[in-house]
Amino acid sequence: MPISSETIRDIPAKPLDSITALEAIREIKTVVEEINDSVKLNNVSASNDVTAYTADGALATTGIALCTSGAGDLNVTLGVPTAGSKVEIILSVDGGGDLIVTGSGGATIDDATTTGNTTATFDTVAEKLVLAYKDATTWVVVENSGVVLA
Repeated sequence: MPISSETIRDIPAKPLDSITALEAIREIKTVVEEINDSVKLNNVSASNDVTAYTADGALATTGIALCTSGAGDLNVTLGVPTAGSKVEIILSVDGGGDLIVTGSGGATIDDATTTGNTTATFDTVAEKLVLAYKDATTWVVVENSGVVLA
């Protein structure tokens, strides 16, 4: 049986016994929107788009990048972040060469100890770098599992 405003009013033990179903739905929607907004980490929203990279080129600035190096290095670029950007870069298959990520368009990578880094080098399978927006030209390291920044 669907809940109607009368059904909600008929619940005697509830302090909100005069609320209508429509009002309750509106309030729930508002709370859910507030929760969704507060889930963002430092104004960074996550994207679950997964893209495989096997050739030199540009990485997307959001989502998850699964990279495969061949016998030679895989050279990719990462552009400047935009507000809310977050990218996770993983060397998923190590064919012998390194994965080298170079900032393009003036993009730099800051971690807890260094600033202005322009390259990230992955040399072992499963190494991971998670980056988030800091400002118009700077990525900040959220997580670094074995990646060398320079």
